[in-house]
Amino acid sequence: MNYIADATSRCDLREYAGTIRSAFRLDKKLYFPVLEFLEYAMVQLFPEFNWEIVPDTELVGVEGLTLPNEHLIILPETVYWDAAAGMGRARFSVAHEISHYFQIDSKTVALCRAGMKLPPYRDPEWQANTLAAELLIPPNLSIGMYAEEIVHAFGVSLAAANVHIKQKYRENLP
Repeated sequence: MNYIADATSRCDLREYAGTIRSAFRLDKKLYFPVLEFLEYAMVQLFPEFNWEIVPDTELVGVEGLTLPNEHLIILPETVYWDAAAGMGRARFSVAHEISHYFQIDSKTVALCRAGMKLPPYRDPEWQANTLAAELLIPPNLSIGMYAEEIVHAFGVSLAAANVHIKQKYRENLP
């Protein structure tokens, strides 16, 4: 099943991530505390919000699930504990699900026709990946850093750090 979302630009998502970070006084912090944000900040923002950890066997092949109508994010055990251990991919997966929760609501996301080619800015997965990346690695905090420095400073995977550097290059950011 494919979904289509209201158009949202990378610039808008970057600004949104900055607003979220600023609201929780994280705008100058390199390491975004993704699990603390999930467990404590999300309830401050959305009093009805809840999260759940389930055995990996309940979400086979899935790193997380967001059910906005149920006000719920579900994470497999491995993803949760890997994120708690600071593993970059798992931290990104949690940030991705948080991003879905921020981005998805029944008014802005709808089913799209099978085979329809979506532009990235209308794709809810691209939007969640982009918002997660902007939350975890704000470009203004990674100025002059190499990939390995980004990995250690921001707690992300090498793949995420490399994507970040390529995107900064495309946008001609410092």
